[in-house]
Amino acid sequence: MSKELLKTIPYIPDKYDIENIDDNYSKVIVYPFETGYAVTLAHPLRRLMLSASVGYSPTAIKIEGVKHEFDSIRGVLEDVTTLIINLKNIRFKLKNPEQKQIQIDYSFEGERELKGEDFNNDEIEVVTPD
Repeated sequence: MSKELLKTIPYIPDKYDIENIDDNYSKVIVYPFETGYAVTLAHPLRRLMLSASVGYSPTAIKIEGVKHEFDSIRGVLEDVTTLIINLKNIRFKLKNPEQKQIQIDYSFEGERELKGEDFNNDEIEVVTPD
């Protein structure tokens, strides 16, 4: 008769690797996890880190001549949905720290590739210029 051990506690991660990619990005690997536990831990950590990150992003966008987010803009390669997603990925820093929310109007004409740095003005500084 063989004795089998019953596991009474899950694996507790005891190994980790931290790789600093640049000033704003690090890769953290923690292991081993019991099946399903990594996802259970990763989601709240991701939410915590996103809520604690410094910076502002657009919360509302109005584009002249566009009726809804699935519309297209004549002469623009991306659909409005893709444009909104790209704008939300730009991080801003308010130059007046006492302001919590501002409204900014932009106007662009002619053929060009828009980058984050194109949105710099007197009230905000773009943290992600590319």
